[in-house]
Amino acid sequence: MRGGYPEVVMRALLGVLMLVGWMNAAAAADMQVEVSFPADFSAAPDGKGDVALKVEDARDDDQLGKSADGEPLQPTQDLAKSLYDLIAADLKQAGFNVVSYAPGSPQGLIIRIDSLKYSENRNMFKTRAEVKCALVVDMASVDTTYTFRSSVSDEYAWKPTADKRGALIGKALAGALQAAFDEPDIDEALGVSQ
Repeated sequence: MRGGYPEVVMRALLGVLMLVGWMNAAAAADMQVEVSFPADFSAAPDGKGDVALKVEDARDDDQLGKSADGEPLQPTQDLAKSLYDLIAADLKQAGFNVVSYAPGSPQGLIIRIDSLKYSENRNMFKTRAEVKCALVVDMASVDTTYTFRSSVSDEYAWKPTADKRGALIGKALAGALQAAFDEPDIDEALGVSQ
């Protein structure tokens, strides 16, 4: 009997080794997450005039956090640019004219993503996901630096999809922006009368 039993065992062992290698490679790969913001986001107060806007990602690492399986989550887009686009659209909708930022702009607004942490905790068949973030806001006409924090969480059956992870991250960032635009000093610096 040519090959016989040992050949079958060798093929099965090779198959198992290939499967384990594939699983390890898949687990080590970064999960790509597209951060999406609430469609109905509206935080800027009604106003007029120019706002020189700049958004920066001041974090040391662009990783968003990790899944319950330990997979690193990476954004598919430039997070600072996406946040800039959201804020600029909101300011324009509120009546402002968004212009390029230049140091010394009278209504210069710098928003920095200071921290952003996504985490998951699996308990049996449910996963609790939480996002904590902090935005730092500097206004050219005000000597104070403001920090606004937001924390959101949700539970999912087994685990959230990449889309749900991205939406939760966007919701946290939008919450911190809402807090920033609710600050009377920032409204005043934008030229909005209370």
